Amino acid sequence: MKKSDPVRRVFSLLDNVARDIRYALRGMRRTPGFTAVALTTLALAIGANAAIFSVVDELLIRPLPYREANRLVAIDATRDYEGRPRPGRVFWQLDAAERWRQSLHTFSDVTFFANQVFQLSDRDGAELLDGATVAPSFFSALGGRIIAGRSFASPDGPTPSIVISDRLARRLFNGPSAALGAHLVLNSTDYVVIGVAGPEWDMPSWKTDIWESSAFAHVRSQRCCRRRAARAPEGERDRRAGAGGCC
Repeated sequence: MKKSDPVRRVFSLLDNVARDIRYALRGMRRTPGFTAVALTTLALAIGANAAIFSVVDELLIRPLPYREANRLVAIDATRDYEGRPRPGRVFWQLDAAERWRQSLHTFSDVTFFANQVFQLSDRDGAELLDGATVAPSFFSALGGRIIAGRSFASPDGPTPSIVISDRLARRLFNGPSAALGAHLVLNSTDYVVIGVAGPEWDMPSWKTDIWESSAFAHVRSQRCCRRRAARAPEGERDRRAGAGGCC
């Protein structure tokens, strides 16, 4: 009889649970209004908790999608590319920004970028897409993951090539692999897709779908690159560049 006691207790517990469930269901049928309010409150509470956890996980727990993110710094200048006091954020000339990047030795992995808007034209019409003009070193400097194809290389020169987001690749081509080598007409210019960025990559914005190399952007305009980033030396994240100009 002693061996059967645990089994008996389990069956007794299950019977009590089943009885409680039946009683609760009968009570819910008798008061449908209260039941609806209770279930709605419970659903809202669960949804709110899930939303709060998602925000906390995104901002505080989940690591940033950048290589050695704790060493990344934003660099600003007190003068524009002509050496004049800078009243506010201005676009730099591409050649000046490149000279500045090569001459700055305080930090490593220096890169620059600027937000852009591209008009995508196809047989279905046109739509505006968020993008960025970036230095060829952009992905390698910040550690951006390329899941298909490759990122930009300095020898690319003026070749009209772009990297697109995983989101855009799936929407237009049903996947990253199928997007490689495809052509997109952006701002009336034909571009070829050479790479697809990982879904976690949201630099400079979570809406960014297209990255264009500054090596080609100079064909359209010399104005570019109002934002700069770099990797600080180990243990010196708060150190400032100390450079007053861009070059």
